[in-house]
Amino acid sequence: MKQKISLRKMKRLEFEDIEPMMLNSEPWKSLRFKKHDIRRIVRNSNTKILFGAYQGKKLVGFASHSTGFLGGVYLNLLVVEPQMRGQGLGQLLMKHSLNKLLKKNKNYYLCVSHFNKPAIRFYQALQFEEIGRIKNFFLRGKHEILMRKTLGPIRA
Repeated sequence: MKQKISLRKMKRLEFEDIEPMMLNSEPWKSLRFKKHDIRRIVRNSNTKILFGAYQGKKLVGFASHSTGFLGGVYLNLLVVEPQMRGQGLGQLLMKHSLNKLLKKNKNYYLCVSHFNKPAIRFYQALQFEEIGRIKNFFLRGKHEILMRKTLGPIRA
């Protein structure tokens, strides 16, 4: 990363910031995401826990979370600007999210598309384990893998 990256909590997402990040990259291309899908994500973003990665004033990545999912927190989206991938930004966002959110939650969940092998390896390196599969979730033949990182049972 050429310029320093700063991480901060966000109140909401803006369509203009995330639309080019998502529509021109995987896995959203294979899952046939369109502009109306991105608008729905933006509309619902004010109810999420959001962390943004900024290079100067430009948003170059973000993580969106929901709480209350199976006694924990759920990663709705982890998005990194395509030209910023492979530079550690996704790992920076994930470690920040895990650090902040596992303080109040013992379980952190996410889904990853079965065809997205680099993402599966990425989450496994962060000690996420597969706990199930959701077949034909977005499209026929496109499955999601439910993964979890846990600090232990919900109750002591």
